[in-house]
Amino acid sequence: MRYILPVIIFSLSLLGFKSSVAQESEVYQAITNSEQLTKLADLCPSKLVQAEDIDFENLTDTCADNQMSCLNKCMKGSSNHCFGLANHFNITDENSYSYSRPLYAKSCQLGLASSCTNVGAGIKNNLGLDEALCYTKTFKKTCELDDPWGCTMYAVSLIYGEGTKKDLDKALSVMRGSCRFGETDRACSTALDLASEILMGEFNSD
Repeated sequence: MRYILPVIIFSLSLLGFKSSVAQESEVYQAITNSEQLTKLADLCPSKLVQAEDIDFENLTDTCADNQMSCLNKCMKGSSNHCFGLANHFNITDENSYSYSRPLYAKSCQLGLASSCTNVGAGIKNNLGLDEALCYTKTFKKTCELDDPWGCTMYAVSLIYGEGTKKDLDKALSVMRGSCRFGETDRACSTALDLASEILMGEFNSD
């Protein structure tokens, strides 16, 4: 009798795992079948950036447990639910680009600047320099909206001359917007490291 309880607990856990996998598969299919999301994912995010940034609420944990609900709220116009679900996929599955990109793009269209930056970063990581003009233009626009990662990523483009002319002085200037949330924020700490390297001449042309 001593083994019955552990077996029951294991069985319930297995059922929960199967339910989660089934839910995720259903959400993936819904994203794939959405003509609206597919069209947004095909656009350069620089075309989706809005004139003002909206308030951010991190719903990543909420969307991890309520994926279809978050997708429905996203499609009804909640930028933060789009971001939360995209972020969940991005964190838990390194191959989720085809699902996270359209959600970030929808969030971007709805006014969340950091989502636009995330689309640009995904394009850079997955498609490379062929899309440099697109992602650099996106980072420039989100930096202008005070998105810290937008400024850091735009600075990287300026440092290496990706989609724009190499300009180390301008890179130092735009990174002033990277520390909006303090030096412990990764966008800021990354920018500070880059600024230090610039000042030490690490990126000077031969």
